[in-house]
Amino acid sequence: MVYNCVFWLNSFPHKYGVHSTISPRAIMTGQRITYDKHCKLEFGTYVQTHEKHDNSMEPRTSVAIALRPSGNKQGGHCFLSLHTGKRILRNNWTVLPKGLGNKGDEVILKEIKQLHIRQALMPCSRDNLSYEERKRALRYLMFLKENRDGTIKARGCADWRPQRLYTSKEDTSWPTVSIEAMMLLRQ
Repeated sequence: MVYNCVFWLNSFPHKYGVHSTISPRAIMTGQRITYDKHCKLEFGTYVQTHEKHDNSMEPRTSVAIALRPSGNKQGGHCFLSLHTGKRILRNNWTVLPKGLGNKGDEVILKEIKQLHIRQALMPCSRDNLSYEERKRALRYLMFLKENRDGTIKARGCADWRPQRLYTSKEDTSWPTVSIEAMMLLRQ
């Protein structure tokens, strides 16, 4: 936060500074701040940064909090990664919507209560699971959406990605039938 303040203080000319129209940053580094590149995010904005990826199952985004512009010509920003707790520099990100407060909490509880009533999930203590069982456990993802009329809808689904590591393709795929075979069966 202090670095962010110093960055912005040095980006504008000071009334009693060395030069009346050139900022200390421009004098020392030769780089000027441009609005469309360096003023995209406020300090503390909740974002998903886009990570380098290939065609593997590794995450393609990382949740982070905006710290400050990096000051480079590409318009990158420094973020605090919520996964690692380290400062990262990224040029691409997506701003996430602000929290929905108590209304969002109520909708999540309502959704989980429905699962409990229908006995869709069986809760168990983490302490009663072995390391291997915890590793294979599926996360339950909850997504909130605010409708046009202002109501909030929650949707939940299981994150099946951990199962791909120990489940064969034959166990997870469905057999397919060609159209010609269907026509033969019909006759």
